[in-house]
Amino acid sequence: MAAYPYLKDYINVCVQALLDMYTIQQEVGHLDNLKIGLVGDLANGRTVRSLAYLLSMYNGVKMYFVAPDVVRMKDDIKEFLTGRQVLLYTAFTPLMGLFLLSHHAVSAIIWSHLCC
Repeated sequence: MAAYPYLKDYINVCVQALLDMYTIQQEVGHLDNLKIGLVGDLANGRTVRSLAYLLSMYNGVKMYFVAPDVVRMKDDIKEFLTGRQVLLYTAFTPLMGLFLLSHHAVSAIIWSHLCC
């Protein structure tokens, strides 16, 4: 591991995304047709990016991105998800995000910490 200093971080991110999926499966009961809110620092949060990739493997997934414009989900992931037929919704303010998440009866919400 000393030769690959970032490998530990990469493994931790992957494991966290898998744990998030496991928890959602246990709490919601399914991963297909999931409505999930990803909230916070979506530009720099590696776990939410990994989770978005993983969830795109399931049918009927809808993702709701709630983040200020400066830390919004990057276009590379949005393009990938759109190509996988994932429906995307975006909100840039907390009030707009609250409305979006409550109005669409989201199944699960994942928070990504905002950096100071």
